[in-house]
Amino acid sequence: MLSSWLGRIAAEYGISLERLARHLRLSASRPVEIDHASTRDDIKRTAAALSVPVAEIQAMVHRPLMTPVWRLRERYTPVQVCTRCRADHASRTNEPVAIMAWFEYWRIECQQCRLPFSAPGRPNLNRSNPAREDPEWFGRILPFARRGATLLAAFARRPHRALVSPVAILRLLSMRHTPPGPAWMTHYGAGCDHRIAGFFLPGLTERLCEHPLLPTLWTDRHPVRLVTARIILLAAMANFLAEPTAAFSRLIGELDWPRRRAVERWLYNLPDHSAQALDPGRQIRPTFLV
Repeated sequence: MLSSWLGRIAAEYGISLERLARHLRLSASRPVEIDHASTRDDIKRTAAALSVPVAEIQAMVHRPLMTPVWRLRERYTPVQVCTRCRADHASRTNEPVAIMAWFEYWRIECQQCRLPFSAPGRPNLNRSNPAREDPEWFGRILPFARRGATLLAAFARRPHRALVSPVAILRLLSMRHTPPGPAWMTHYGAGCDHRIAGFFLPGLTERLCEHPLLPTLWTDRHPVRLVTARIILLAAMANFLAEPTAAFSRLIGELDWPRRRAVERWLYNLPDHSAQALDPGRQIRPTFLV
């Protein structure tokens, strides 16, 4: 869609979509208006300014949405919302509102209130909520999560500039691991759900023993605690990427042999420049893994 394309161009120059629209002298600056109400003059100006054929710009502009489509949009359930903004809106009008951010998966909090997003509907008090139950620990990891969200947003806009993909790091951090020795059995208990993310967030391992704060596999399905899992994994990712070579070396040294082999397989699937940045001693990519 035209607004998405122009938004990425604006991000490349470090300006907002609205400022780019003013620079191009477009009649609209909001994404929905750009996508559905751009005039012929808007299309010609955009094509001339960005040196692309008019037909390519025209193909990104959509006709106004029909009524049945609007009805579907109104009924669509958001993945995450800001409870404060929604309550403020409800106090002023009876019109429905859904603050949707599922398409920007790096967003973990409202840009207006700086509050972590919540799942829609009534809160489920049976689920663990570190922000409510352990606010001191949760408050300590939030700055790291914000840093991780910034890294993920930069990667989404300019993936070619990243040395190591943050998405690949998130998959690594969500892997399970088994702490060695009988001391673990007596200290943590046999039913603990350990994740590699625990190596990079103090206190996470103990909390994972009490509640499954992370999904079964972060990248394969929607987790039951979407916002909590994002905040935890993004905070761990920020700590990992602060010193990626040292972090990876420490990780390999602390894992047992089966999990170390799984991490090595993960490493072999990375691009060569990423793998060598994490493991400088790695020279060549093996053609197969026994």
